[in-house]
Amino acid sequence: MICSDSFGEIKSIQAYPFDAIQLPFTYTFSLCVPRSSVIISGDPEELDVAENSAMATCLDENSASGKVFQNSLTWNTEDVSVDVMNQIEKLISQKYHFIYHTYDGKTKLIYNWNKAGSVTHNSQNGDSGEVMSVSYNGNSLIPILTLTD
Repeated sequence: MICSDSFGEIKSIQAYPFDAIQLPFTYTFSLCVPRSSVIISGDPEELDVAENSAMATCLDENSASGKVFQNSLTWNTEDVSVDVMNQIEKLISQKYHFIYHTYDGKTKLIYNWNKAGSVTHNSQNGDSGEVMSVSYNGNSLIPILTLTD
């Protein structure tokens, strides 16, 4: 594993439509890029994230075609209103990039390289009612990127 943000470290998550984020490269092994090199347009979807429920991981592996990163982001929501369910269905049916913010002030980008990533969900009953678990998983030539000033 080359990077991980665990439960309690991720404060908020935003989803951007695929065409809203552009990078100046098609692949990188760097874990940090200047924020100014990333072109972001449009308004994000602010995702409903239950406190201390989100985590992100980036695994690297060597394949016949070179290094590949397995990026994942998982979070729970306890809001199962129609608006949140519609938002989750939109994440599933369309391609999105994700930007998340950590409590220690870092901003990280999960770039949905070549539209290879997908979102799934799972509903379960918890102590306080129904909980929806949502996950993004995608293989990429770009790891989870920390955006620096």
